[in-house]
Amino acid sequence: TSAEGLILPKKIGGDLNLNCLISVEDLVLPQTIGGVLHFNSLKSAKGLKLPEHIEHSLYLEGLKSAEGLELPKTIGGNLYLNNLTSIDGLIIPEPLTYKIFVNDSRTIITPENVDQYRNSKKHI
Repeated sequence: TSAEGLILPKKIGGDLNLNCLISVEDLVLPQTIGGVLHFNSLKSAKGLKLPEHIEHSLYLEGLKSAEGLELPKTIGGNLYLNNLTSIDGLIIPEPLTYKIFVNDSRTIITPENVDQYRNSKKHI
């Protein structure tokens, strides 16, 4: 399913479930989401421009590659990238204020250990 013709407001006060989307071409997301953002069917981050602020968690569990994925400045909960086995190309914000769960939660990137993962090309 594509986002063609989908028009979203600039701000959403609650959760936004976009699990059915497999393509984000032409998708303009709200600048702020007051709840959880679900994007679990998305396989590629190509063309994805995430909101600057997500009040709760962000689920991108279907992504196979982090190439070009620029993360939000703030997430009130956690980020779930459970299908990734490499963080090559992942752009981690400075400072990181939330936890990132990768590879079925085998790797957890936190504000305390983020420096060892910045600009990393290693498999995890």
